[in-house]
Amino acid sequence: MDLNYSEAQLLFQDSVSRFIANEYRPPPIETSPCCRIAVTAAWRRFAELGWLGVPFSSEFGGFDGSIVDVAIVMEQFGHGLVREPYLSAILLGGAVVAQAAPQKQKAALLPKIISGEVICALAYNEPEARGVTATWSGDCWHLSGTVALVLDAQFASHIIVAARTFPGGEEPMLFLVGRDAAGMIVNNRTLISGASGAQILLTETAVSSDAMLGGGDDTAEIVKSCIDRATIALGFEALGCAEAMLAATIEYVKMRRQFGQSLVEFQVVRHRIADMIVACEEARSIALYAALLHSADPRETGAAAAMVKAKALTSLRQVAEDAIQLHGAIGLTSELKLGSYFTRIMFLESLFGTPDDHLDQYVGLRGLKEHDHSAFIYR
Repeated sequence: MDLNYSEAQLLFQDSVSRFIANEYRPPPIETSPCCRIAVTAAWRRFAELGWLGVPFSSEFGGFDGSIVDVAIVMEQFGHGLVREPYLSAILLGGAVVAQAAPQKQKAALLPKIISGEVICALAYNEPEARGVTATWSGDCWHLSGTVALVLDAQFASHIIVAARTFPGGEEPMLFLVGRDAAGMIVNNRTLISGASGAQILLTETAVSSDAMLGGGDDTAEIVKSCIDRATIALGFEALGCAEAMLAATIEYVKMRRQFGQSLVEFQVVRHRIADMIVACEEARSIALYAALLHSADPRETGAAAAMVKAKALTSLRQVAEDAIQLHGAIGLTSELKLGSYFTRIMFLESLFGTPDDHLDQYVGLRGLKEHDHSAFIYR
C-alpha cells in the first residue's frame, strides 16, 4: 500500500500550508465561541480557495476529493490551530446532507454549503438517549427535546436535528431547522481549548415537511458513517498539532542551557525526542492507512476510525505530554502556543468516544478476544 501523497496532493498541501502560515490568524480563545464575524471572514476565504468543496461531488460544485485530500487540509489546520467549524460544518453537517438528503435538497443546499453561505451543525443524540421527538400536527412537524452538545452551533445558519417520530418511530428522521427558529434555544458553551459547542433545547419547534432531509432504516447508519469519517479526519488535525509541538520542542531543547550545555546534548533528552518523532510517524502511518482503508472499502470505515482513535490519538497524546514535560513549567504559559496545541489534542481525543471505547469497537469488529487488546496497542 502506497502511503505517499501524489504530486497533485503535495502541491495542494503546500498551498494550504502557506496560506495558514502567512495569512490565517485565529481569533482569541476568549472570544472565539461568539466571534461569528471573524469566523465568517475566514470562512469566506476558505470558500474562495475551494477548501469547503473538497469532499463534495463536482455535480454540486465540489472537487470530488477523497478522505486523503480532506486529511491534507485537516493536518494543516492542526499546524495553524484553525478554529473555524470545518469539522462540524463540512465533515458532519455537510456530509449528512450529501448522504441523506434527496437530490432536490442536495442541489439546493450543497452549493450554498460549498460557497460558505450555509453552515450546518449536526444535532444528534446517541440512539439510547432518545432526546428529540417529532410529532405531525396540522400541516407541519413539531420538534421537542434536548441535544446535550452540538459542535459549533453558534456559527451555524441551520441545525440538522435527528428526531424520532412519535408515536412508535425507532429510526431517527433528519430535519433542517433554521438557526433562529421559534421554540429553539441555543445555550452556548465554551469547550476545552476554546472550541465551541451548545446545548439545543427544542419546544414545539415547527418545521414544514420540506425541512425533512431524510429518514428511515438507514439514517442511523448514515450518521454513524459520517461521524466515523470525521473521526479519521480529526486524527490528522491532532497529528498537525503534535508535529507543531514536536518542532517547538526540538527548537527549545537546542536553545535551553542547563549545567553549561544545551538540553539536546543530554542523552535522555535525545531519547525522548526520538520517541516523539517515532510516535508522530507511527500515528501518520496509521491515519493514512485508515484513510486508504476507508477509500478502498467504505464498509471498513468503522474499523478505520477505531484504529485512528485507539492507536494514533494515544500516540499523539503521549507526544503532547512529552513536549510539555520537556519545556517544564513554561510549557503551559500563555506566552507559548504549546498549551493551546495540548488542549486541542485533548479535545479531539474526547470527541466521538475515547480511545478505550474505540479499542473495544475495533476488537468487536475484528472478532478479537479481550486479551488481544494489548497486541493491537503495541503492534
